[in-house]
Amino acid sequence: MELEAGTNKKQWFRHKDYTSFQIQKHRSISEHEIIASVTINDVSAVRNLMNKIEKLPAEGEMFKSFGDDVEHIDIVFICAHNTQTIEIYNHMFKTPSTAFNGLDNQDQISLYKEIADYLA
Repeated sequence: MELEAGTNKKQWFRHKDYTSFQIQKHRSISEHEIIASVTINDVSAVRNLMNKIEKLPAEGEMFKSFGDDVEHIDIVFICAHNTQTIEIYNHMFKTPSTAFNGLDNQDQISLYKEIADYLA
């Protein structure tokens, strides 16, 4: 993950020029079959989602191990020459530091509901 100039702060995104995203819901963390998927090509929706993700703490507050049957969702951001995946496990966003924010993070709860609505 690239760092902001002059800081050690992690960033959620390596690039800012993503033009679409795809949300992929896998059967589980251990079964990678995609059971639901949606692609959004609206640049304003891409920017809106990126802004909401960037409001989540990028450092995370805990490390977590999951069982084989845990829900797994990927958000794949796409631009001309790059992709970047944001991973969600059991309603929690995996941060750039590879840790997770707690289940009581209200921004994370709202954002997860928005992602789930895209897949509904």
